[in-house]
Amino acid sequence: MERAARTSTHVVGAAHRAAPSVWLVTGASRGIGVEWVRQILARGDSVIATCRTPATATELNQVLEAHSGPGFGLCLPLDVASEESVSALPSAIAATGQSATIDVLVHNAGISAPTHPVDPLETANKQALMDCFETNCVGPLLVTQALLPMLRAGSGRKVFFVSTAMASLAGAAAGSVSYRTSKAALNMLGRLVSLEHGVGTKDGLAVTLCHPGWVDTDMGAAGNRSPPVRPVDSVAGMLAVVDSMGPHSMGDFVDFEGNSLEW
Repeated sequence: MERAARTSTHVVGAAHRAAPSVWLVTGASRGIGVEWVRQILARGDSVIATCRTPATATELNQVLEAHSGPGFGLCLPLDVASEESVSALPSAIAATGQSATIDVLVHNAGISAPTHPVDPLETANKQALMDCFETNCVGPLLVTQALLPMLRAGSGRKVFFVSTAMASLAGAAAGSVSYRTSKAALNMLGRLVSLEHGVGTKDGLAVTLCHPGWVDTDMGAAGNRSPPVRPVDSVAGMLAVVDSMGPHSMGDFVDFEGNSLEW
């Protein structure tokens, strides 16, 4: 897997900061991730966008360069599959001088098997399974651990996991073994974050897992498919879900339109 290669930061809009909420989004270089950044900045909030290699994140850098409204935009290197990269993130954020808190943590980074969506049980292999599990479940665990102090210090105290309906046991279908199993593990992680740090605990984090829809991204369109949901609509819906999060958000599982999903 590609590892983060630089430690420099990209900061825009700092002079316009007006006490907006601070979001951190993983996997922000393209697809749904960069759309999160675009819409968060457009609403006047601040965003710490992370990706493995900021230097090659062309679309993300264009969004940050174009931003001129309130709030700030940062681009920091993060490979969620690397313990070293994750452990360096809090210091990298502190070094920018922009924020000591995070209000909303969005776990967006995710991968699928190289053959996605063709990944049946008979041919699924250990490497694809382990790569998906490492990025889709272990990574969010490590990032949550690393950023807990900043979440505790924030006023939003929201943790949002981009999951998938493909992780549902009740709605399971054949195929996509590596992706489905790793995302099912992510769902359990979300529930455990809620039980140990969520509503009713001293941390009081609101926690939600959300299916973004079948979105027209590189992953969604793999295999010459035609996904029906545009990234702009998916993220707009998920932002509305985040805005609605509160005391009821105890590791709930919903879609981008706010509908409850079966586990």
